[in-house]
Amino acid sequence: MICILLLGSFEALYGMIQTLSGNEHIWWVKKIYYRGSVSGTYVNRNHFAGLMEIIIMLATVYVGALTEGKRKTSSPFARRTPLRARLASLLKGEAGFNKKVLVLFSAVVMG
Repeated sequence: MICILLLGSFEALYGMIQTLSGNEHIWWVKKIYYRGSVSGTYVNRNHFAGLMEIIIMLATVYVGALTEGKRKTSSPFARRTPLRARLASLLKGEAGFNKKVLVLFSAVVMG
């Protein structure tokens, strides 16, 4: 999933840089059609837009899958979790938060 998000971010950034710099090339080939529009490494801008739509939706679903719901204990006398388990979950949560931020940032760049 991260590789697909990095590919989408690269395509979007490459297309924006090529279009905004005025050097409208796709790698080393000069663009003939669709001048002035971002198309990344794709010749057809519609194919580029389709790729961005798919990857943005994947990023949104991936962030939703990373989000964990809060569990409620069914019994008020339930045993408390040990300190070591709580610390491990905090550390895991921080890594999950960083991953969510990375995914959302790449989705914003592609958007």
